[in-house]
Amino acid sequence: MEEALRQSETRYRMLAENMSDMIWVLDPWTGRYTYVSPSCLALSGCTAEEIMAMENPLAVFNTNPESAEAAFARLREIREIAATGGQYSRDRLETKGRRRDGSAVWVESRANGVYDETGKLTAIQGISMDITERKRIEEALAKKTEELARSNKELEQFAYIASHDLQEPLRMVASYTELLGKRYTGKLDADADDFIHYAVDGANRMKRLINDLLTYSRVGTQGKPFISVEMKDVVDTAMANLKMAIEDTNARITCDTLPCVLADDVQLLQLFQNLIANAIKFHGEKAPEVHISVARDESDWVVSVKDNGIGIDPKHFETDLSDLSKTPR
Repeated sequence: MEEALRQSETRYRMLAENMSDMIWVLDPWTGRYTYVSPSCLALSGCTAEEIMAMENPLAVFNTNPESAEAAFARLREIREIAATGGQYSRDRLETKGRRRDGSAVWVESRANGVYDETGKLTAIQGISMDITERKRIEEALAKKTEELARSNKELEQFAYIASHDLQEPLRMVASYTELLGKRYTGKLDADADDFIHYAVDGANRMKRLINDLLTYSRVGTQGKPFISVEMKDVVDTAMANLKMAIEDTNARITCDTLPCVLADDVQLLQLFQNLIANAIKFHGEKAPEVHISVARDESDWVVSVKDNGIGIDPKHFETDLSDLSKTPR
């Protein structure tokens, strides 16, 4: 039995001492290591003898104050658990520190309690492994995820703006192709009728595609919780985005003192930018003039945007003209 025990101990010692991860045994009451495998040298830069001689060995990887405090706090919790008769097992702790040579290291430690026949906690045994590379990959992945989210947000905004700006020229193309169809179908040869049909059909299909794109682009900005937004900051941002168009047309943008409101800042920016852009794009002979005014209506703010542009042909209104005087806009 003694020989079998000796062979078993030798076998497990060889296994522990040849692993790349650090195997250790800690006395929970003194806070000192009673065994440390040789792999501790690569992990910490300290030999096993140096670690076992340390008065505060838990700090071997914990030059980071927060990590050191977390390790010591966990040891105090383990002592309290043992003092009240509780069982300590399957613990996991990640710490960030530095090796003896100053290089940064992330260490993951997994541990279990060892108890005697009376149920008293006599030791904590565990394994510590270098997870620095894993942490580097996790941080890089988190950064890429953040960049991807930002890129997707920018793409949504671009899709919205592009699809919105394509509405008017497409409406013009569709209107004139439909007009051609009404006036000249049957008056020219068969090929001309086919060409007109293809043009009208293509314009209508493109209109549906652009509307679908506009709907898709709105998905990412719907349902966002409202926050306090300084409306002046939003208008200033919209004007900055339209700086070249404003300068090219000598546009003049004025506004009342604008309030702070609860809103979706992205949608509010798109709203003002689209209104100002449309006023600049469809101006008359005079330079564009846009004025943004606000008025209090009980608990609400009513915002009005007025310009000196050419306006919209009534036939393109989607709202009944009789309702316009009743609807704030």
